[in-house]
Amino acid sequence: THVTENPALDYLLDITATGTVAVIVPSLYNRQIAGRRVGNQCPIYVLHNNVDLEAFHFIDSRDNWQGPRPHISPGHKLICWIGRLEPLKRPLEFVHIAYRVSQLAPEIDFCLVGGEVFSPQRDQVLEEIQKLGLQERFQWLPAVLYQDMPRLYSLAAKSGGCVISTSAESFSMVMLEAMACQ
Repeated sequence: THVTENPALDYLLDITATGTVAVIVPSLYNRQIAGRRVGNQCPIYVLHNNVDLEAFHFIDSRDNWQGPRPHISPGHKLICWIGRLEPLKRPLEFVHIAYRVSQLAPEIDFCLVGGEVFSPQRDQVLEEIQKLGLQERFQWLPAVLYQDMPRLYSLAAKSGGCVISTSAESFSMVMLEAMACQ
């Protein structure tokens, strides 16, 4: 499990009833949280998050994208947010951050990446972008192909950066991958 919010961990309360013999988590933090639910029912193993550095590294090119890519206005920088459009990931917080930044730095564009598959907040996020008048400086890419992610992270690293607004996460894969591409 990589979940850190208590309601999402309720399935761990009686984990042995499912025939589970062990739980695997990505961090010591997650082991501590899962341990509160699992107790002594079964062992909890930590397999730390890792990034394939063969795939994720800085690419100084805007060419060779296999799928959709963000557009940057001439002379502008780009700040990206990547994740599922759900309350835990707090995409609305990114929209509000973008609004505040846009007031101070009109040369920055924003890109929200994700939400094609699981997006309970999609409509709310897109409505908030409209309400705040950010539609000219904001783009939403529902998905970016996995093989294009290093290009996206590299583009953001070279141009502006990535924002992670999650409320509770052990250590985000987005953060690890973005760091590998700077």
